[in-house]
Amino acid sequence: AAVRAVLHGSGVNRWFDQALTIIVGPNGEVGNNFEHSWGDGLSVLRWGHFCNDYVASHGGKISASASASAPAAAKPASVAVSGVERVDWGSRVSERVVAKAKQALAEFRRLTQALSLDTRVFAGYGTERLKQLRVSPDGVFQNALQLAYRRATGKTVATYESCSTQAFLGGRTETIRSASPASRAFTDDMVDCLGGRDAHRGGLLRRAAERHSE
Repeated sequence: AAVRAVLHGSGVNRWFDQALTIIVGPNGEVGNNFEHSWGDGLSVLRWGHFCNDYVASHGGKISASASASAPAAAKPASVAVSGVERVDWGSRVSERVVAKAKQALAEFRRLTQALSLDTRVFAGYGTERLKQLRVSPDGVFQNALQLAYRRATGKTVATYESCSTQAFLGGRTETIRSASPASRAFTDDMVDCLGGRDAHRGGLLRRAAERHSE
């Protein structure tokens, strides 16, 4: 439910054209949805890490004293505005527009209900362990995705992974092609129940991860 709330919501209370929307659930879970043209995931990820670190540094919560210690935001100047009135959509929108809105909402719900979402937390090992083994964590993860898709569909298809180039002048993202002959060799061996031993498969995974990082 939390993932769906952040990804698409109900279709009536999300402004997907906004630069950044912070979504807080009734149980205190927080997420964000952002419009992609102004920036990329890495920028929002760094902002999220900053927020997490800030909350963690205050014992997992933000108290009134912690909020008071933060720099006070400047109050906007009072501006007199004339000729502005609240729009009563109920009386000013034609029946045709209302019908189109209802049609769009029905299509939105059809698409979101057809979307399958699930989350898993894997605690067996992580980035640090893979680095100790001198293998790329991203390379391992991308090949795990290749294997999952192969087992689910029986296919290997062209795969897009976004790569940040923000460290370079004018850079935003580039494309990494995760599917390769090396990744196919790894998935071929993994889907063959009578295939090689773990050491052999580990070697195939290492070569596929190295190929991904080239």
